[in-house]
Amino acid sequence: MKPKGEVNYIAVKQKKPLWIAIILGLIFFITLETIITLKFIFEGIRLYRENEDLKSLIEAQKSQLADIQEDNMKLQKEVDRLWEL
Repeated sequence: MKPKGEVNYIAVKQKKPLWIAIILGLIFFITLETIITLKFIFEGIRLYRENEDLKSLIEAQKSQLADIQEDNMKLQKEVDRLWEL
Protein backbone atom coordinates (compact mmCIF):
# COMPACT_ATOMS: atom_id res chain seq x y z
CA MET A 1 0.00 0.00 0.00
CA LYS A 2 1.25 3.34 -0.92
CA PRO A 3 0.32 6.36 1.11
CA LYS A 4 -2.00 8.72 -0.71
CA GLY A 5 -0.43 11.79 0.73
CA GLU A 6 1.61 13.29 3.46
CA VAL A 7 0.33 12.79 6.98
CA ASN A 8 0.45 15.77 9.32
CA TYR A 9 0.59 14.91 13.01
CA ILE A 10 -1.09 17.22 15.51
CA ALA A 11 0.78 17.55 18.77
CA VAL A 12 -1.36 16.52 21.72
CA LYS A 13 -1.06 18.85 24.68
CA GLN A 14 0.19 17.11 27.75
CA LYS A 15 -1.77 17.57 30.94
CA LYS A 16 1.07 16.57 33.23
CA PRO A 17 1.92 20.12 34.38
CA LEU A 18 -1.67 20.60 35.52
CA TRP A 19 -1.62 17.37 37.55
CA ILE A 20 1.74 18.27 39.02
CA ALA A 21 0.39 21.69 40.03
CA ILE A 22 -2.69 20.09 41.61
CA ILE A 23 -0.59 17.57 43.55
CA LEU A 24 1.85 20.24 44.72
CA GLY A 25 -1.07 22.44 45.76
CA LEU A 26 -2.61 19.59 47.75
CA ILE A 27 0.72 18.83 49.41
CA PHE A 28 1.11 22.51 50.31
CA PHE A 29 -2.37 22.84 51.82
CA ILE A 30 -2.13 19.53 53.70
CA THR A 31 1.22 20.61 55.13
CA LEU A 32 -0.19 24.01 56.07
CA GLU A 33 -3.21 22.39 57.73
CA THR A 34 -0.96 20.01 59.67
CA ILE A 35 1.24 22.85 60.89
CA ILE A 36 -1.75 24.91 62.01
CA THR A 37 -3.32 21.90 63.76
CA LEU A 38 -0.09 21.10 65.61
CA LYS A 39 0.27 24.74 66.61
CA PHE A 40 -3.23 24.74 68.12
CA ILE A 41 -2.60 21.42 69.89
CA PHE A 42 0.61 22.71 71.49
CA GLU A 43 -1.10 25.99 72.42
CA GLY A 44 -3.94 24.02 74.03
CA ILE A 45 -1.48 21.93 76.03
CA ARG A 46 0.32 25.08 77.17
CA LEU A 47 -2.93 26.72 78.24
CA TYR A 48 -4.03 23.57 80.08
CA ARG A 49 -0.77 23.51 82.05
CA GLU A 50 -1.06 27.22 82.80
CA ASN A 51 -4.63 26.67 84.00
CA GLU A 52 -3.50 23.85 86.31
CA ASP A 53 -0.73 26.08 87.70
CA LEU A 54 -3.24 28.86 88.35
CA LYS A 55 -5.60 26.43 90.09
CA SER A 56 -2.81 25.28 92.41
CA LEU A 57 -1.88 28.91 93.07
CA ILE A 58 -5.50 29.73 93.97
CA GLU A 59 -5.63 26.76 96.34
CA ALA A 60 -2.39 27.91 98.02
CA GLN A 61 -3.80 31.44 98.41
CA LYS A 62 -7.03 30.07 99.89
CA SER A 63 -5.01 28.04 102.37
CA GLN A 64 -2.93 31.08 103.33
CA LEU A 65 -6.08 33.17 103.70
CA ALA A 66 -7.62 30.56 105.98
CA ASP A 67 -4.47 30.54 108.11
CA ILE A 68 -4.51 34.33 108.33
CA GLN A 69 -8.18 34.33 109.34
CA GLU A 70 -7.48 31.71 112.00
CA ASP A 71 -4.57 33.77 113.36
CA ASN A 72 -6.78 36.86 113.31
CA MET A 73 -9.46 35.09 115.37
CA LYS A 74 -6.84 33.96 117.91
CA LEU A 75 -5.48 37.49 118.18
CA GLN A 76 -9.01 38.88 118.59
CA LYS A 77 -9.67 36.43 121.43
CA GLU A 78 -6.37 37.42 123.04
CA VAL A 79 -7.24 41.12 122.72
CA ASP A 80 -10.71 40.50 124.22
CA ARG A 81 -9.15 38.55 127.10
CA LEU A 82 -6.68 41.37 127.78
CA TRP A 83 -9.47 43.98 127.78
CA GLU A 84 -11.37 42.01 130.37
CA LEU A 85 -8.46 42.29 132.80
